[in-house]
Amino acid sequence: MQLEKLASEWIDAQRIDKDDQRLANTPAIDAVIELGIDDPETLWLLMLEILSRKEIDDDVITVLGAGPLEDLIAENGEEFIGRIKTELGSNTKLASAMTFVWVSEDVRPSVKEYTDLGCQFVSAKAT
Repeated sequence: MQLEKLASEWIDAQRIDKDDQRLANTPAIDAVIELGIDDPETLWLLMLEILSRKEIDDDVITVLGAGPLEDLIAENGEEFIGRIKTELGSNTKLASAMTFVWVSEDVRPSVKEYTDLGCQFVSAKAT
């Protein structure tokens, strides 16, 4: 699926159907989850695309941080720390999303590096 299209569909999928309190468009959500498992590079590019959109609101930023970004850091924290630090220099939406990321003792390169970037520490025992 084209990155721009998936970004739009994922953003739309974050809207809750007020009648039955379910997320809409779960195929887009599932596709993003699969990227987190199979293709973290593309997930990173997708997140940057989503964060570049003017139409995203605080709810989308919250879900992005607590979902795909948290998963990326948990599974690939060491690989992406440099890129995240660089991007934080000019991306205030990423900085906001980072505040919704929970990291535990086992994140690499270190919990301190990620909490210094805005992530919240949570004990693995609390999850």
